[in-house]
Amino acid sequence: MIPPGVVDGPDSSSFPSWGSASRGNRGVRSLDSHILGVRPELTVDIREDILREEDGPMLKHGLQGFQGVRILIPGAHHLRPDPDYLAERYEIFKKAG
Repeated sequence: MIPPGVVDGPDSSSFPSWGSASRGNRGVRSLDSHILGVRPELTVDIREDILREEDGPMLKHGLQGFQGVRILIPGAHHLRPDPDYLAERYEIFKKAG
């Protein structure tokens, strides 16, 4: 079951902002809730129980549809996600799932 407030709508604020993530960002809440994880090679993994859930188009296209998608990163190196941090967070995601 997806916790309330994790996926609220189809606007761009539903996606993680790697350069300036705030606790209010819905994409970050998905990461913090271990609903999705980002592999160190920058592909998205959605938790298995979420992939099996059926709940309409927002879930299907707004979350499940990102399974295996490679995220785009900024050209500026100082704005790119830290690979060590991604690896650490991905391990937490795998253990939580």
